[in-house]
Parts: sequence; C-alpha cells; structure tokens
Amino acid sequence: MCNQHVNPDEAVRVHRDIRARRSLVIHWGTFNGISDEPLDQPPRDLALALKKAGISEEEIFVVRHGESIPILPRNST
Repeated sequence: MCNQHVNPDEAVRVHRDIRARRSLVIHWGTFNGISDEPLDQPPRDLALALKKAGISEEEIFVVRHGESIPILPRNST
C-alpha cells in the first residue's frame, strides 16, 4: 500500500518537509488483513517516530475511529 499511504516515520518527515503547523492522521486500522501488523500498531509507531524526531503530539495527532474534531479557519481564535 506504499503507493497510497505513508508509514509513521514518513508522516513525520512529510510534516517537517511541508513545514506544517499541525497534521492529522486518519485512515489507520480500517481494514484487517491488509498488512501483517496489528490494527492498532500505527498510532504506537507514530508516537515513537514523534518522540525520535522531537515533535510534540499536539503537532501531529491521530483521529480515533468515530471521533470528530473541530477545525477552525486560520483567522479564528
């Protein structure tokens, strides 16, 4: 699935490369059997990649299944 998706280390690299202030991680753990890893492995791997890169978990955050989050326009406080 590497042509359509990035792994946690790549996600951190993309976040830095595009100089994002915040990044949103979605579409993980959706389909069982697509990879050999447990469905809940990607968020754990992301936490390790963030720690290794010295990036706060407030910069790149994971949306859990069924969770909704408010996204405010840039001029909002």
